[in-house]
Amino acid sequence: MAYITKRGSSYGVRYTYQDEQGKNCNKWESFSTKEEAINRKKQIEHELANGTFLIPSTITVKEFLMEWLPKQCNKHKWAPCTYQSNLGTVQNLIIPYIGDMQMQKLKPYHLEDLYATLSKTPCGQYYEGKKQVLSEKQQQRFLSGTTIHEVHRLLRTAFQYAVEWGILVKSPVPVDSPKKSIQERAIWDADEMWAALASMEDPILHLAVHLTLVGALREGEVAGLTPEDLDFEGADGTGTFRINKCMQRVKKASLAKTGKGCILQEFEDKREGSTTTLVLKKTKTASSNRTIFMTAVLKEELKHWLKRLEMDEAVDPELTTAQSKYLESLARAGAEVHWVELSDPDAAVAEALTCDGLLLPGGGDMDPAFYGQERIPACGEPNLLRDAAEPKLLQAFLAADRPVLGICRGIQVMNAVLGGTLYQDIKPFEHVPHNDHWAKVHTVTVRRGTLLSRLLRQDTVLVNSQHHQAADRTAPGLEVAALSEDGIVEALEKPDARFCLGVQWHPEWLSDADPAQQGLFDAFVEACRG
Repeated sequence: MAYITKRGSSYGVRYTYQDEQGKNCNKWESFSTKEEAINRKKQIEHELANGTFLIPSTITVKEFLMEWLPKQCNKHKWAPCTYQSNLGTVQNLIIPYIGDMQMQKLKPYHLEDLYATLSKTPCGQYYEGKKQVLSEKQQQRFLSGTTIHEVHRLLRTAFQYAVEWGILVKSPVPVDSPKKSIQERAIWDADEMWAALASMEDPILHLAVHLTLVGALREGEVAGLTPEDLDFEGADGTGTFRINKCMQRVKKASLAKTGKGCILQEFEDKREGSTTTLVLKKTKTASSNRTIFMTAVLKEELKHWLKRLEMDEAVDPELTTAQSKYLESLARAGAEVHWVELSDPDAAVAEALTCDGLLLPGGGDMDPAFYGQERIPACGEPNLLRDAAEPKLLQAFLAADRPVLGICRGIQVMNAVLGGTLYQDIKPFEHVPHNDHWAKVHTVTVRRGTLLSRLLRQDTVLVNSQHHQAADRTAPGLEVAALSEDGIVEALEKPDARFCLGVQWHPEWLSDADPAQQGLFDAFVEACRG
């Protein structure tokens, strides 16, 4: 039974109910008019009689969702990224706006207000539940209709469970969901695809984009491909590759919550303080597993990469691809290679001088301060470790009259350290490609009478190229030994040294198939023998 009592100018409805433990509890509710009190009394008595009475609860939206989320994760065996995504939706798009409201006081119009607020909210306004300071540009990019639709979908599912758990009688989520954003996407034609591939300077990026274009792959699916997924004889020799796993970066906290049921391999993250880790996981659904036909061009590129991987592993599995190329070329010339640690430049010099020659390899841009210039935006960040050690190494080996071979960055170090200057960016005036490790993309004219001419025995040679800087003013004591078609210095040498040669291209990527390029390493090693 429920009773109405007049309390001053208001009317109170008093009733008794049993909580979850079967304990009798008294409850008062106040109303401004007698009519409202009578209607509420009838409702309570009706609900108590037919068992639909909702036990009063002060649980908030935040409390409910943070209890519901891990239960759903365990029940449905969510992958770490699924848990991470849903947790982000709750923390950043729901709790900041309605998290403190009591579940039983929530009405459909509250959620309609939430959707309206989100439609005017910049992306990234909250991260891990904390409000972020956004730039003026960031404040102009608002949440999409698709994102708000995902908020609606999550709330609809969560509040249905609230009904099942006896927290709500009826879900307050509106029937009509927010409309998804529909954005028309431009589709590349074949010419645009080939143009995009042709613009790729990095060979790894080239292969990744090629796979993406042929198979309509996601980023994680490309990264998750392994050699056993390739079948060059599949589909009657056409060649196929399987998609059955993907690579993802996930938060370590999410991985701890979900477990590793779908994880095939977790890769150790050695970055200090990192909160994420890289994992190789099964695809989300069975329908994501598929077999894709290769094109003839992709097939050849994949074969080339497999061959490179085999060679890299044969040399040393711990070395980078670039390092292994130098090792292969020097090994074919009969050299024993010793890598020098550069953290202490003086110690590096002492250690290096136990060897017979110095190879300065390719790499990032040198600090323009070495040749008296301020760094321009197009110049990359300097490698301070190499910038500190390599000048001392070069000077020490020249002073000892020991052979020096510089490649790409190496020729630039030679010119800058000995008093020359560099172009910080050749893009404004280059006329031939300087951006391909693999292919021979432009011609180099070799000056007669030079050391390089005697080694190559050719007046012109076709080379690869992967650089955006080059020698400008030649250092005293160095001579230009070769130029590209657009006038870029492609080789420098020091005539008064026993052997001091620098080339701007990458002979280590060509030497396995081109005897002339291998000849550069042969001559260097022969000079080291003395």
